[in-house]
Amino acid sequence: MLVLYFFVLISSILGAFNVLYGANLLQRLALFLLSIWSMWWMQVIYEEGYNGNHEVLEVTALAMFAAGTIQKTLKWRKR
Repeated sequence: MLVLYFFVLISSILGAFNVLYGANLLQRLALFLLSIWSMWWMQVIYEEGYNGNHEVLEVTALAMFAAGTIQKTLKWRKR
């Protein structure tokens, strides 16, 4: 599960600071806040262990959304 949080963290940071991703300021700030949140949850899980079933669903959904956004951005840039 930490690997998925790390993927969300890295993709959020890359999306927030990447000029290829056509986002406005609020979207970039949201991505940056999402990266901070992911880093915080990684620390909580590392220190306290697995906290519950909701984490699996939320981090899987975030990772799938991040992967889909990366795929969409790369496909759009090729045009």
